[in-house]
Amino acid sequence: MESTLVAQVLAWTTLGLILLGTVVPVGLKQHIVAAANIKSVFLFAFMGLLFVVAYPTDRRVIALLCILMATASESLLLILPDRQIRIERMVIKILGVSLGVLIGGILMVIAN
Repeated sequence: MESTLVAQVLAWTTLGLILLGTVVPVGLKQHIVAAANIKSVFLFAFMGLLFVVAYPTDRRVIALLCILMATASESLLLILPDRQIRIERMVIKILGVSLGVLIGGILMVIAN
């Protein structure tokens, strides 16, 4: 039970940090595209994995919600005047979260 609570706190904290990182001004972010894409894949995969571990009984719902969160994090850029949505970034985030949910599901099956 304690590990589930820790996973829940980490999952929601990770989501909050991702959303906070989304609204950071462009000048404070790195400019290397490949590193940013790799960072996005790892961050969203980690978030997906944490949410699956935190809520193990609702894997399908968690997968859908994590994909929606990845889409929302990119759509959040609509409210910022100097930023714009890029479909390729959204696809990378969705692929990352899908990878994390898949790995989390496999780990949960192995653990049980």
